[in-house]
Amino acid sequence: MIKTLLLTDIVDSTALTQEVGNERMSEIWVEHDRIARDLLQEHDGQEADRTDGFLMLFDDPTEACFYAQKLHLVFDQISSKENINFKARIGIHTGEIILLETTEEHRAAGVKHIEVEGIAKPTAARVMSVAAGGQTLLSKEAHNGIDHNKVRSVSHGHWRMKGVAEPIELFETGLDTTHFQPPEDTEKVYRVNLVDDLWVPVKETKHNLTPERNAFIGRTEDLHKLSDVVNADHTRLVTLLGPGGTGKTRLSKRFGRMWLGDYPGGVWFCDLAEAVSLEGIANGVASAMNIPLVIGDPVEQLGNSFAGRGSCLVILDNFEQITEFAEDTLGKWLNMAPGTKFIVTSRNRLHLTGEKTIKLQPLAVNEDGVKLFETRARERGSDFQISEENQEDVHAIVEQLDGMPLAIELAAARIGIMQPRQIRDRLNDRFKLLGTSKGKAKRQETLQAAIDWSWDLLEEYERSALAQCSVFEGGFSLEAAEAVIDLSLFENAPMSFDVLQALVDKSLVKTDVKGYDINEPWFGLYVSIAEYSAMKLKKEDTFEGSGELGQKECWQRHITYYSQFGKEEYIKFIDTKEGLSEAKALQHELDNLMTACKRAIGYKISNEATLLLKALWEVVRIIGPRAVIEAPAKTLIELRATTDINKLSIYNILAEYYSSSDLGEKAGHIADQGLELSLKVKDRRSEGLFSSLKGVALFQTGDIKSGTPYCEKGLKITREVGDQTTEARVLTNLGVSICISDDLDKGKPLLKLALEVSKQSGSLSNESQVLQSFASVYNTEGDAENAKFYIERIFEIARETGNMKNEITALYLLSYTLQIDGKYFEARDHLNKCLMISKEIGDKAMESQSLYSLGILFTKQGKYESASNNIEKSISIGQEIKDPWKECIAHNALGVNHFYAKNYLAAEASYQNCLNVSSKIGMKFMEGASRNGLGIVSVHQGKYDEAFKYLTEAQEIWKDTKWHAGEGYTNRFLGVLYMTKGDHAKAHEYFETAKSATGRINNYELTEVLLDYAKSALANNDKELARAQFNTAVELVSRMELSEEAHVKKDIERLEALIF
Repeated sequence: MIKTLLLTDIVDSTALTQEVGNERMSEIWVEHDRIARDLLQEHDGQEADRTDGFLMLFDDPTEACFYAQKLHLVFDQISSKENINFKARIGIHTGEIILLETTEEHRAAGVKHIEVEGIAKPTAARVMSVAAGGQTLLSKEAHNGIDHNKVRSVSHGHWRMKGVAEPIELFETGLDTTHFQPPEDTEKVYRVNLVDDLWVPVKETKHNLTPERNAFIGRTEDLHKLSDVVNADHTRLVTLLGPGGTGKTRLSKRFGRMWLGDYPGGVWFCDLAEAVSLEGIANGVASAMNIPLVIGDPVEQLGNSFAGRGSCLVILDNFEQITEFAEDTLGKWLNMAPGTKFIVTSRNRLHLTGEKTIKLQPLAVNEDGVKLFETRARERGSDFQISEENQEDVHAIVEQLDGMPLAIELAAARIGIMQPRQIRDRLNDRFKLLGTSKGKAKRQETLQAAIDWSWDLLEEYERSALAQCSVFEGGFSLEAAEAVIDLSLFENAPMSFDVLQALVDKSLVKTDVKGYDINEPWFGLYVSIAEYSAMKLKKEDTFEGSGELGQKECWQRHITYYSQFGKEEYIKFIDTKEGLSEAKALQHELDNLMTACKRAIGYKISNEATLLLKALWEVVRIIGPRAVIEAPAKTLIELRATTDINKLSIYNILAEYYSSSDLGEKAGHIADQGLELSLKVKDRRSEGLFSSLKGVALFQTGDIKSGTPYCEKGLKITREVGDQTTEARVLTNLGVSICISDDLDKGKPLLKLALEVSKQSGSLSNESQVLQSFASVYNTEGDAENAKFYIERIFEIARETGNMKNEITALYLLSYTLQIDGKYFEARDHLNKCLMISKEIGDKAMESQSLYSLGILFTKQGKYESASNNIEKSISIGQEIKDPWKECIAHNALGVNHFYAKNYLAAEASYQNCLNVSSKIGMKFMEGASRNGLGIVSVHQGKYDEAFKYLTEAQEIWKDTKWHAGEGYTNRFLGVLYMTKGDHAKAHEYFETAKSATGRINNYELTEVLLDYAKSALANNDKELARAQFNTAVELVSRMELSEEAHVKKDIERLEALIF
């Protein structure tokens, strides 16, 4: 029979008994039983069991929900009356059960009247076990049966239960006043999300929420309100409003952790306190989400990243100083990523369409405010407790501070050296000056007064140190602090570290530990305190050395310290294995480098500004956003104080930036300017550098013929002057261009030489670039062993340097290598991972590559519709990002897919599109591939003369380029042509040649040749030859991971019947 089971359990019943005593608890249990049974009669339920709670049975799940609601209300009344926390967790499930009535003899012995059996019972128990005190959870089966017009409910996602094969969806029900909240995982039940067709535990969901360093106090109602607004169906953007210090940051992070399970794409917290520009916003978000901004427009890349993650939550903290950029950043992201929700903390509204706002009020004084004071005081190592003696003073302190969390924490930090009475008296003097302001202005003045009070209690050298800390952006290391903070004006001032530690102890400076293999402390200021301290540094006579002159001197020390990282010897060092830790640490200094560079340009200090620009480029070329380099570089070039030597360095950075952003024409223009200036100042090294950069720029625009002489000239000069770094780059680009457009046998020696030079110089970035080129070449030639060797080293360098872009490239290259070995399912998994990561970081180019590569795999498996879907998406992306190379390869892949699906007209159109694009950009091997395709399509259309023309044109291309794979395909298709025309002797000559060429490349392609050869031999009545080719093909296929729909398997099935 089908019944709705309701299970209850009193939370922490043992602890309650210890709290109130056995006698009183027994009375409460009697009342509990009476209430539960009385209510049961009102809702047509049946009691089935009684332990710490009840097992009740209902025919109607709606009545079960009503019963649960009333039970919670009555238990709340018991809690209030007894001054205890008497809460029940309730689980409801509908399922099939067996009811067994016990015998009279058993009932006389005290056994229950009925026994409930069936899987529904343990399922209901597990549903109940997940619920928190005062919460009712339903299974999907129970939820489906309720009257949704009468019962309020919300889904809490899917949960994996021990002993249950598939996850089940859980729902919460409650009154209109109930605040729904996801329950916590238990040992036997935990929440899961569906990610790439797999149920993944929520605890494994990606996020960057750091563990809370101290207890979260209060804000229960605010959390519920935020939950109701954010979780509403059409909510996309919620702005948490409130002055600094009200706890907006802590609340938003707490919410993110609570509702992590609702966001399979992750929850991402982004601190934008240091951002003052559109680029600063992009950098802050990218840094928080570990997205390398090295692909075009950073705002667009981030939008693509959000969209690629699916359902995710992004928290943008401290947005008030950048609201003018809200439409150009957040506005665009809302349009680009419909699955993303945003929580913004700000002092001001953003005025974006769809924005919902919540004004955050201060903490309630009597409860949460006092508790926060006590908790923070105890966290300082004090044994402080609220007592009758100090309760009034603490209450007065919290009330005086208007319940502002940050202000309360500053006051609590003084416990240990001051008593509550002393703190209260000192605050009274300060707060008399507040006047009669009200509301938001009053709260802002309260925080200002609290910081003033803390400032007044500092030693003068501590004030100076705190003010000087304000010149940093995005935090700072101890080494940076020691270089920038100058306390020489104060006799007997402690060391900088000791002063910093004192400021940390007083909650004025916050500290954290960053990894980067150096495990050094990292310091920073709360936004409100940073603003206050900067004002004190600039104001005259706030401490000895303050004022505009003191501020300028402090800025100068900041500039000098960070400019050292742009020196040539340091840049070379951080590109080596020995400099990895320093390179990763420098990446964390991006904000300081940008700020120092801007200040140096403002002061027209061109030498240090150029050094800072060079250091900045070394960071953003790895992690982005690369676009931030353009504006300061152009400004520096225009400065009259900038020397020609410095201009050459800046031209180099700009040319590399444009080149890495696939802006070949701009890169070429800058290279021309650099070449002209290097000739003017007779700088031979720069002449070689800019000659090679000009060549690379021409390669990017598809003009390989014109670019080669520039690269050859650059190579000659760099060798003359001994510039190994540039030599390695030129050799790599020259080698790749020759491999693609001319001759693999000529290109490979250049790549080998480039690798040797890179290793000699120790440059990891150059080595990685050469390795990628080598792996691509070996994959093209079908040499899996050599390809794997180089790919393993690419992975190693990428992980050592933290270069995610190169790691994805290695993953992609490995997928091709696996295909050479016939491991198609493993290759597919690698490509899916590549696709997932490229979406997460917004890399449209790699997304396009991954899609057409997946399409090629689907074609081989005979899944033509899936192949078309993937490849067409790839073509669309290639056109969107204006990448003719990606578009060209994808058109060819689509042609192959249409051909095997026997859609010859569509195949012809795709191959023609490929030919048009490849001819335009000089992509020789794709010109040959598209002519191959047009040739074989013409064979099947009966256009033999046209087929012969296309295939002989392809042959000429392979003779020029020495591309063995293309040669193999052409010979196979010529064999098919002659087989179709009945000239089997000629066909066999071509098949033999094709076997030799494709056997070096890929077993799949060799199998296709063998099967065509067998068909020709069979048509020529040579069954012995046909069997030999057929058997070899069967043996090869047995080593491949192929589905039954694969066309080679179907060919084998058809041929087997004919041959044997």
